[in-house]
Amino acid sequence: MITIVILQESITLQDPAAGWKVNYGFWIRVALLVGFSAPTMATQLRYLVEGVVISSRQLLFITASMVVVYTAATLLVAATTVFPIPFQVLSMSFVYFSLLIVAVVAAVGRNGLNAMLSHTNELARCVCYMSSQLLVAVAYPAYQALFNAAVKTRYELLVFLLLPGIKIVLKNFVALSMTHMEDIIPESVIFTVDFFNSLYLATCMQSASSTTSVVVIVAIDLVQNALALTELHRSTRSILARLREVLPGQESDDLVAALCTLCRSPAPLEDHPVVRLTTQSCLPHRLSMADREMVVKRQNDPLEEQVVPLKLSSSPSLAEMLESRPAKVFKSRSKAWLCRSRRRHSSSITPMGSQPRLTQRRQISVDFQQALLSKRAAVLRDVLEVLFTCECLVLTEYVEAVIPALYGMYILLMVHLPSARYHNELVGVTQETIGDTVHSIFVYALLEAGSFALLSVLMLRNCGMRALYQLSFVLETQASLIQGKLVMWMLMTLTYRVVHFGVDFTFTFAWIGG
Repeated sequence: MITIVILQESITLQDPAAGWKVNYGFWIRVALLVGFSAPTMATQLRYLVEGVVISSRQLLFITASMVVVYTAATLLVAATTVFPIPFQVLSMSFVYFSLLIVAVVAAVGRNGLNAMLSHTNELARCVCYMSSQLLVAVAYPAYQALFNAAVKTRYELLVFLLLPGIKIVLKNFVALSMTHMEDIIPESVIFTVDFFNSLYLATCMQSASSTTSVVVIVAIDLVQNALALTELHRSTRSILARLREVLPGQESDDLVAALCTLCRSPAPLEDHPVVRLTTQSCLPHRLSMADREMVVKRQNDPLEEQVVPLKLSSSPSLAEMLESRPAKVFKSRSKAWLCRSRRRHSSSITPMGSQPRLTQRRQISVDFQQALLSKRAAVLRDVLEVLFTCECLVLTEYVEAVIPALYGMYILLMVHLPSARYHNELVGVTQETIGDTVHSIFVYALLEAGSFALLSVLMLRNCGMRALYQLSFVLETQASLIQGKLVMWMLMTLTYRVVHFGVDFTFTFAWIGG
């Protein structure tokens, strides 16, 4: 991403007043933006819609055709109307997506098109997800325009405080469009919403006129991080002890290793109605032979249409033997494992005095086994919730620490390039004042890095897990999605800040009148 951004900014821009014919640097940037956004969109389609298979050759065809046709279409619009095109990225989005659909259909052929159309629900959800991404890409520049209007007024802090609320709303909106693919919800939400939020928070800190506003917004962000870490500590401080309780002989301090042992146990935990998990991931994973055999075995289990909940005895003797708390109820987003469910019938429980002694003992044994099974299932569900939460926090802290630092370095570089005068975010910033401008950004990035370090210590102490390992796992297994998003969002964000792309939230469009 860094290399591509530097390459883009190294392309010299010409004066937009000279007309579209002279601005060859701008058209190269347009081609570069399309050249990275088109394959990213196509890759998302491959993951989000079942049956869509796009080879490397087809992806190259989609990219090349989009670069040529879309750039030519934009040239035509600029030549016949006005240059710069007002809000070019947004106003040309219909043309962009129409050409992308045509390019994808031409690449996959009739068979591929039929495969996509046979999954209309997934296709509709894919459209909703991409629409939510477009909303995020538009909402933050609009907020930036509002903040710029509030700078040096008494409303500056008030507008600054809108940013956390915008992040929460957009995160829920994007997550809502991905509820059917829970494995990639963290990646989909964090590398979109949190990316934009971190970048525009750093931008607002750069242009804020009040130190108080910067201190307040950073303090709010740090308080949110502290609350998240406190909640994680509360939910994980006893998780290993609970795992050892249901797994006799398990002495490992590694939460993941203990979880694997629990899932491989003979008891059918995955069939228990407390868990209700699925066996298939929407992402490809490399599994060992033993894990492959386990997944195949689970897939071959008979699947019934209904799950009948187990009923536990309320007798005091059973409660005394278990001495456990009630199972915790979790949100559906915690489903992250690979299992199936089948019908289980509850055993009837009758008063002990009405049965022979042997029957009573057998009944207590059955009740105890059922209760132990429920206890293990509840622990499994708790552990999966912890893993999901840890993944979200690790990715969030990573983005919030890295993106502001990269943006600060980008600003330091840009002031030395000739194209800096065409960037709206660099108005009034010179080589002499750049140090004061980026100081608060680097302080914020350093504080977020400290928050990531605290998270790493907490995970290692309570769960026996290394945060960097979990981060590396996500970045490796979802590399094509993450890298594509980072490059696309960064290039698109920077286009909003160059006058050639016609972004003017005052809606005066002064160059049209000239």
